Amino acid sequence: MIFDIFEYMIARNILFLVLLSSLNLNAQFIIQPPVINDADHPISDTVYMSPNGNDANPGTKNKPVKSFSKALSILPFGVAGVRNGHAYGLVMMLPGIYITPDGFTQYLGEWQKGNTYKNVSVEGIGDVTIRGPKDSAAAGHLLYLRGNHIYAKNLKLRKGKIMGFLMSGDPAKHCHDIRIENIDTDSTANFGILLKNCDKIEISGCQVMYAAQYLNQNLKSVCNWPSGLKLLGCSHFRVHHCRVGFTRGEGLNYQNSINGEAFNNILHDNSSNYYNENSKNIIFRNNYLYNSADGQAKYWRPCPADTGVKRTPCGILIANEGSCHNSVIGGTFENCRTKCIIPSGTEYFNNVDSIFIFNNVMQNVGAALDLWEGSTQILGINCMKNIFFFNNTCVGYIGPKNSQQPIVNTHFPYYNPLINTYSRVENIKIWNNIFSADKNTYPLLRGFLSNFGLGHPTPNAIDLAGNLWNYSYSNKIASDTVNTQLPGSLALFANGNFNALVPAKINAAFVKTAQSFVHTPTTDFYGKTRLGKTNVGAFEFDPSLGSTEFNVQHRFWVYPNPTAQSFHVPGYNGRLHLFDLSGRLISILTTQNSGYNLPDELPSGSYILKKEGKPHQATLLQVVHE
Repeated sequence: MIFDIFEYMIARNILFLVLLSSLNLNAQFIIQPPVINDADHPISDTVYMSPNGNDANPGTKNKPVKSFSKALSILPFGVAGVRNGHAYGLVMMLPGIYITPDGFTQYLGEWQKGNTYKNVSVEGIGDVTIRGPKDSAAAGHLLYLRGNHIYAKNLKLRKGKIMGFLMSGDPAKHCHDIRIENIDTDSTANFGILLKNCDKIEISGCQVMYAAQYLNQNLKSVCNWPSGLKLLGCSHFRVHHCRVGFTRGEGLNYQNSINGEAFNNILHDNSSNYYNENSKNIIFRNNYLYNSADGQAKYWRPCPADTGVKRTPCGILIANEGSCHNSVIGGTFENCRTKCIIPSGTEYFNNVDSIFIFNNVMQNVGAALDLWEGSTQILGINCMKNIFFFNNTCVGYIGPKNSQQPIVNTHFPYYNPLINTYSRVENIKIWNNIFSADKNTYPLLRGFLSNFGLGHPTPNAIDLAGNLWNYSYSNKIASDTVNTQLPGSLALFANGNFNALVPAKINAAFVKTAQSFVHTPTTDFYGKTRLGKTNVGAFEFDPSLGSTEFNVQHRFWVYPNPTAQSFHVPGYNGRLHLFDLSGRLISILTTQNSGYNLPDELPSGSYILKKEGKPHQATLLQVVHE
């Protein structure tokens, strides 16, 4: 389950939920949250499963079936001419361990029959695990669903030879209106969670661990690695309050996708913690990225059986690879897009454009930001433009001791005007960030590297201003400053208390006020309002941090927060005590269907939740009635 490390996601006063419109962004760049239409597509039929069920049963709660295929067969197809032939059913999985040799897959024939369709959601009640046989793995995907207006929630997926959770639409007919909530995958040989050719997606409260690891421990170079959580060819999506760790490939990966967000996630010990490739209109904010010594020791080699130098994992990698994921025929670069020829015609994917990265905390990463030209073998000019990396706090470095890695890396060495193939760079702003590293441990480490090929026409497109470093570097930008008292490393903040990073009297090295640029966010990592002359980094100045350590109670994660009626506490099923802000006990809550319901007619406002028997584990709950 998701660990209490999520406690830091809760603001000191309220949960930080920033509407995109609250940012002072360019008027033409507004990403609306995905509006997933549930109300017009209600579930009409429900069938129950149990590890102890019997396929001769009718699939009721008292008489559940045993197999996924039987559960699907009980749910009806739609009726031609009614709702365009669509029906919406639900498989409810009763508590227990479901052992499957092949995984649970809804095959094409189980979704479509002529012009009628069976759209099936899957939900676990209590503690539900889907896994391969003991000492083995499921041969297929652990869970593979099809269709529209569906959800998957409250499931643990363990040991699969392919993927943990998969949804995939056709290039010309995307799946859409998808909710993925509290899906916990562990030990898959391929992707942990993959959504391909899907639109309007909400992924929340999920955990993906050890993706692209299982059954791959004897592979040698050359090998490529899948991601932990990937959206491929998708639009209008957001991923939040998720954790992705120990992935052989990228942690969170947006590829060939448009109009998306990632916020309040924890990404750690992945070879690239966040990867953005050929994607446009993306916001990446208020995430925590780190690498641990355990990750370095076990997982940072290109292939498990290699014996060479370990890779240095990065925080954020942005690149153009010119990928055409729906076709075996390679593409070309054309007008800042990748042009792909697929069986049904021509398909275009935007190159990197309009990426906003702010209010993130990074610890012990290699390059905090790595901008890379990607493929140079594709005909045409690809584009990387309008990237805004601002108000992030990046402390510490981890990698080989003799590393010459730059903290901010721009890698565009290829330029061939004769055949007109290169990556054009436009309007890259790196503003008001904090960068530090331990130069005693890594004496050859560089700060900012501008690596452009001879004659490249756009080397001056990258602008650094207002950043704070803890060491000088040979090509230091004049508008940045250096404070050698800034810590080069700090212990990982596993308890969610980031106060050592907050600019205050006690943390004077992190204090640097700077001009508010066009894209300065209105709030900081904790949700604290930023001032007109804001502090650099992910945190605003906090005068409450005085000469003694600020005492923060151990917070735990609650979602959704704010809420109107119900919420979840991942990894916890005990009783909760609900108090008002005066300390008066309002109610004692018990779990129901893996969640908690608030008392009826509880007014809107702020309340305190405490775990029973653990008075120091508390968090603030916002109740909002529309």
